[in-house]
Amino acid sequence: MIRIVQASRDEARSLSRGASAFWVDCELVLAFQDGLLSYEVVSVSPYEKSYPPARPEAEVTRRTQPASFLAYIHGEMVGQIVVSEHWNGFASVNHIAVEGSFRRRGVGTALLERAISWSTEKSLHGVMVETQNNNIAACKLYERGGFRLRGFDQELYRFGPHGNETALFWYWHPKGASTRDA
Repeated sequence: MIRIVQASRDEARSLSRGASAFWVDCELVLAFQDGLLSYEVVSVSPYEKSYPPARPEAEVTRRTQPASFLAYIHGEMVGQIVVSEHWNGFASVNHIAVEGSFRRRGVGTALLERAISWSTEKSLHGVMVETQNNNIAACKLYERGGFRLRGFDQELYRFGPHGNETALFWYWHPKGASTRDA
């Protein structure tokens, strides 16, 4: 019989690195056509994959504290962006908003530029942001800002009030950073 109990902090840190390692000898190659995602299993040269050990809770809290930046025009707060360090070493835009009457005036661009500079200050890999397929203005903003559409999730909003929306994941990398072409 297997029994599951909550681990203390010390116990959680003691799990060996080997427990999160496994051998890879094939991968899924994804295809998206006519609104359906499919895959093919292909062989690859075998290699061992392991996940890094969990960081101590104090370090996770310190490193992932969100930073909020506000945009003002003539003393009036007109926008906000909240970023934090994501587990993958990217800055993650947790929230971005611009007051309706101040949209299309460069506020969103300025906020994204601040998130990018925050990412650079922290020596992160870049910036990631999620939006939905029906938020065209946001998608165009990210694209103009140098972000590339790199992924999607059709299930993220499935059970909410907007069940037919698709989550889109946009990434910005510093110039010269190694990235895979889409």
